[in-house]
Amino acid sequence: MFKSKLILVTSSLLLISGLTVTKVVQAQNNQNNHAQTSASHKEAETELIGIAEAAIQTENDILVNGNIIAALNRNPRSSRAKVALQRRFEKTLERRKFLANRKIGFKGFQTKLEIKNIQINGDTATLEAKEKTIRDYDLSIMPPDAPKTTESHTDHLFSFVLRNGQWELSSDQLLNVPSPPIKPDEKSVPVDPSVTPADPLAPQTYIQSSLTSRQITSISNNLFGISRDSYIYSAVSKEYQKSVSNPQLLAQANLLNRSAIVQYIYYYALTPNQQYRNFENSGNQGGDCTNFVSQSLKAGGWPSVQGYYQNDTVWWYDYSNNPLVVPAQSWTWIGAGKFFQFIQKRPRATTIGRVADLIPGDVISVDFDPQNNNGIDHTMLVSKKTNDGTIYLAYHTNNTLDKTFYDFYNQSPSGAKYYAWSLLSSYY
Repeated sequence: MFKSKLILVTSSLLLISGLTVTKVVQAQNNQNNHAQTSASHKEAETELIGIAEAAIQTENDILVNGNIIAALNRNPRSSRAKVALQRRFEKTLERRKFLANRKIGFKGFQTKLEIKNIQINGDTATLEAKEKTIRDYDLSIMPPDAPKTTESHTDHLFSFVLRNGQWELSSDQLLNVPSPPIKPDEKSVPVDPSVTPADPLAPQTYIQSSLTSRQITSISNNLFGISRDSYIYSAVSKEYQKSVSNPQLLAQANLLNRSAIVQYIYYYALTPNQQYRNFENSGNQGGDCTNFVSQSLKAGGWPSVQGYYQNDTVWWYDYSNNPLVVPAQSWTWIGAGKFFQFIQKRPRATTIGRVADLIPGDVISVDFDPQNNNGIDHTMLVSKKTNDGTIYLAYHTNNTLDKTFYDFYNQSPSGAKYYAWSLLSSYY
């Protein structure tokens, strides 16, 4: 009996030992499989990023050089995006021709993708990234006072599918470019039919500029030697202190400072002012475009108008970041339609018949889908104007500086309406 027990114990020990060995081997195999999976995942991520980068490179190559086939050949990985983006590539070529007919062109570009997130799920994947692109204007065909470059920051959502062991781009959704809203929010209001839209393509009627090209260049390059901190304080903090000490309606006469508006544009078009809330990813808030315009006009001297936040005759922003103040700005400060109503009802600007007659610091309101009668969709500023009358724009959502109005027009819906606001030199 003892002997059999011993054998039984021995058998048990052997069995336990065998299980232990098996578990060790399985753990090692799991580690190896995990390492292989991790390496495979990294390889897939690298491949997805490469395809997305090639797609962006190819699109810009077409805009600069005007040849789709050559651009695809220069960016071999773009063959994995060709099917999904073929129509976009064709529209880019059309865009280039449209601009060339107006003596606008590009001679080079620099672009990069800042990766935000990658999700791989079996044979599908998504990649979220911000594209930062600088395009060099071709000054050999453009006026000598044209800006050297234009820059924009665009959020992308790339989608991919795995076919025959290779990843291919299935779509590229632009997330933050100016466009009609999916559905109107509570701040959407129809455009007053008595306000006449401007002719977007008519040539200027006369040379009209209170800021010469030399002054604009000085603003963009030197910023008048004013430090960023002191400028923020003078443009923002003092006005806030004034409004706190006197919360009544500020209806005194003021003079417009266009230089300050343009200075603010070049400071903050691409890198938003951190002393303001940013509404770029705000969902139903409608983006950051009107917020940026309001900031710029505030810097140019527009005083706050206190009152109930939903009224279209008030215009204010609370700088205190007090969580008890809700909302912390008027609807007219951030809503394109409400802002339109404010400047229509309060004499601080007047509409004019031609976009080309605007000058730096002026405002353009855009209704991308007037047939839907849901009001203004986008607000932007004139950053520069060359001697031939070409208008250059700055706006947020997406952050953009010195893009020609012709380029913006070409990329907008064909039925869009543009309202050209010439700022008054004095107002209340």
